[in-house]
Amino acid sequence: MLLDGIAEGRGWTREQALRLIDTAPHLDRDALAAGYVDAVLNEEGLPGYLGSQHLTPWEQARRRLYLKPERKSERYVALLDISGLMMQGESSQPPADLPVPFIGGARAGDRTVVRRVRQLMKREQAAAVVLFIDSPGGVAIAAEAMASALDELAKDRPVVAYMNAVAASGGYYVATPARWIVAQPGTITGSIGVVAAKPVTGGLLDRLHVKSVELTRGPNAGFYSSRAPFTDEQRAQVDAAIRRIYELFVSRVAQSRGMSAAAVDEVGAGRVWTGAQAKIHGLVDELGDLRAAWAKACQLAGLPEDTPLVMVESKGGALPPQLAETPVPAALNYLRDNVRAIASGAPQVLLPVWWRSLIK
Repeated sequence: MLLDGIAEGRGWTREQALRLIDTAPHLDRDALAAGYVDAVLNEEGLPGYLGSQHLTPWEQARRRLYLKPERKSERYVALLDISGLMMQGESSQPPADLPVPFIGGARAGDRTVVRRVRQLMKREQAAAVVLFIDSPGGVAIAAEAMASALDELAKDRPVVAYMNAVAASGGYYVATPARWIVAQPGTITGSIGVVAAKPVTGGLLDRLHVKSVELTRGPNAGFYSSRAPFTDEQRAQVDAAIRRIYELFVSRVAQSRGMSAAAVDEVGAGRVWTGAQAKIHGLVDELGDLRAAWAKACQLAGLPEDTPLVMVESKGGALPPQLAETPVPAALNYLRDNVRAIASGAPQVLLPVWWRSLIK
């Protein structure tokens, strides 16, 4: 049934559909070249693409993406908070105070951040935007979703990034759409790099006499399974994905900072810098605090210095059902989900010290 559905939908033979399954996962450009997808773009690129396909008008399709804008009479500078481990889904806070470094804190969910960005695009009174970034990074695809939405916002009004304690890897990634970047001298930033890993628990389960059975179809069906390590072919695919995302990361930084790809690579490759060092290397524009970023946003937008700074509500939605439990199970589930997300084998744009803390 699955093969027939894919074959019919793509106009393929069953053999072509089977090849898709057996060779997955695929890089974006490889999938496009093989005809597995029709286009490679982010959601912000959909209006132009859908318009060229004579499909449902984008204005009709996009209505569900936006909430009604606030009614404000005066112009203001919006403050958008991007704090915590970058994940797919909604932003959230831990269900209890979890004194666990790196994985026990807040989550910055791409769905929440993108939704807030789209709300801002509907608010003409938000004449400029300051990004408050305090994140070690996280899931690469989540960082890309946030950055793509911010790219569109930056076409419409000035965006200034303020880096708080940490804005590294994915935290730096989401700063690239900004016209101006402000960091504290001691901010931990940089870490322009990509990593991927997955825990392998097969041996442990065997020693514990725990038997599990996986029913799969296709040589790569267990690609992200923790029962066995990557095969040589799978490892090559992961390596290709890492290199592809690093290439995109470097390209983003180069375009944002007016640098060549080679120059970015010299200060990239996972290297971590303080804010002061990052300024020397051209990765930030100014050393200062949030007030300095606010003042710069006012200047770029031609606003008076006393223009109010208004916080954009970026609270996550309700916790998933499995977390709506007593505090201890909820806390353990929260930590488990964080570890699963960043140790799943999928590419991560994550600060090295965070990553190493999980694999020691």
